[in-house]
Amino acid sequence: MSNYTWQQKWIAIAPKPFSLLSILGSSYIIKHTLSSNERRSQVYHHILLGFSAYDIILSFTIFWGTWAIPSDTPNVYLASGTQATCNAQAFLQQLGLAAPIYTAELAAYYFLIVVFGWKERQLKRIEILLHLIPSGLAWSSSIVGIVTNSFSDSVFWCWYSPDRSNFRFGFFYGIVWCCILLVCLLMALIYLKVLLQERKVKKYQPTTTTDTTEGRTKQQRREKKVSLSKQIAAQAVLYSGCFVLTWLFASWARIYEMVNGTDAPFVIEALFSIFAPLQGFFNMFIYFRPKYLRYRLDHPDFSITHYICSCGGLRSRLRERVGSSLANATYRVNFNPAAANDLYESSAAEKSHKPVAIKNGAMNGSDQYNRTSTMKVVAEKDSRTGETHNPCEKRSTVRFAEASIEEEEEKIEASADEIP
Repeated sequence: MSNYTWQQKWIAIAPKPFSLLSILGSSYIIKHTLSSNERRSQVYHHILLGFSAYDIILSFTIFWGTWAIPSDTPNVYLASGTQATCNAQAFLQQLGLAAPIYTAELAAYYFLIVVFGWKERQLKRIEILLHLIPSGLAWSSSIVGIVTNSFSDSVFWCWYSPDRSNFRFGFFYGIVWCCILLVCLLMALIYLKVLLQERKVKKYQPTTTTDTTEGRTKQQRREKKVSLSKQIAAQAVLYSGCFVLTWLFASWARIYEMVNGTDAPFVIEALFSIFAPLQGFFNMFIYFRPKYLRYRLDHPDFSITHYICSCGGLRSRLRERVGSSLANATYRVNFNPAAANDLYESSAAEKSHKPVAIKNGAMNGSDQYNRTSTMKVVAEKDSRTGETHNPCEKRSTVRFAEASIEEEEEKIEASADEIP
């Protein structure tokens, strides 16, 4: 048995626990998305489903690691496979190309929501392209690798052989780097849009007490929209930042190899082995971040241990809170960014206080949020005695008043606990 250095053992073993964390994170996102009919219908969650599925494939090949490399390959710790296992691993590894493309599409999704104000119905028109592009590139490049017999040992796992640098660049890293540049550009434009919105709000800030009620209402609406845009932009920046961090050291190592013709320094390869498998794990925390922040608002004296232990009961408490809405005027938003734009558009169009159409507690059409009409108990006058009956004391007629759009808007931020 050959003697292996500790560096060779690190490269073979270190990626495995981190890839398991990524598989866990992506699997939980898939489980959470598929557990709700509403989430299953949203473009945002469809993008995350596509990313998570391909991330599981990519993380599995990273966990497989050097086990798939042919056993007679020198200086590779734990190599115990054949050329067939090597080809299979490389094929699946190349399918992982779809994961960074989906991340770039997620950044584009946020860009369309924040900058252009796209709604869910507009996004659904282009949704097929959001899945055809990453899947088409991933599967075609994997098939090319098999047909041209281009897969072999690649230090960490099997992939395109070192003498196929054109395939490595054209079919993988060139695309990944384009995605990174696109993500950075879109994040800069989103930040600029939010900054301009803030300045616009400050410009129209009321300066006297003689402003009309309508003017104050418009100002409040602007402030709420800016606040919502900032929350959406924060999510977009976090997704994009984790994406860049995940591929930073992998890109550094590959660029060093292409420029110098030798392996990158071990410290770069060590960081590569740690961060490359972790994007699915990072995404899980970002995905549930809004719920976590909402919990902090509701429990100022919380501890992280208590939060983790009570996570399982959070859904039931939310359900109880929604169930009590029959006694209190309630507006609940099962939120996604595109639905937020639908909400503000409908609010502006329905200022005449039109009734909200409700069917089984949910809005019809493509709107991705539920409205519960404001319930008001109205005291009525007895036609025989002339007395006014208090409905809280006697069984007088109860009716549902028309929903007030302005009242609903004031409850958006307090109720939006699932902003993606």
